[in-house]
Amino acid sequence: MANDPRKLGHQIAASLIKRVWKKPRPFWHDIFHHWTEHVREYMDLWEIVEVLHTSSTSYTIPDKDAFVLVDTIPLAGPYNVFLPSSPFEGQYIVVKDEGGAAAVGNEIIVNRNGRLIDGASTNDSIDAGYGNQVYLYSGTQWLRLAEGVGGGGGGGTGTAPNVEVFDITGSGDKTHTVAGTPAGGGIRVALNGVGLREGGSYDYTVSGDTVTITANQGVRAGDWLEVVYYT
Repeated sequence: MANDPRKLGHQIAASLIKRVWKKPRPFWHDIFHHWTEHVREYMDLWEIVEVLHTSSTSYTIPDKDAFVLVDTIPLAGPYNVFLPSSPFEGQYIVVKDEGGAAAVGNEIIVNRNGRLIDGASTNDSIDAGYGNQVYLYSGTQWLRLAEGVGGGGGGGTGTAPNVEVFDITGSGDKTHTVAGTPAGGGIRVALNGVGLREGGSYDYTVSGDTVTITANQGVRAGDWLEVVYYT
């Protein structure tokens, strides 16, 4: 007895649907699963990296990742923001002048709270409208990742740093005097374009307007020293 063509067609179509359309289902399931995982991770990150607003006379950042936005600075500041007292390795901190009132004489002081910042035992400061500082804790000290001054759409005027370059004449040419007196924490020194660490047991020391390369850091004729600082 010959097969009914219509019945045979339905059987073939059902077989094709079963083989072609049912197999991709795990693929779409995996895509949805990964997408939901990314959403969950993003929401977890949002919960961990908190945005903290503050406008009192001083503020101590808690021991967690945070964006700290300083809304207002009391007249005739400075405003003191203390880095966490018991930071954990990998902790990430951003301090931002949200109100745009930071200026020389009305700074946001980022207090190191007993720990070093880039090897130095000096505090940082934000002295330009809408400026910011970014830090990462290495497990032993705070590492400065970036700093910025206000300007452009933010409306901050900012304060330009002083930049001085010294040509090294020989291995003993380690002491150099800059034109102005650097403000506390507002100095960066580089040798041949490579940043140095401040401190007697590291690469250089600062005393008033004098920068001295330590015995740990060798120099030679033809090298150049760049000093960037705020006064």
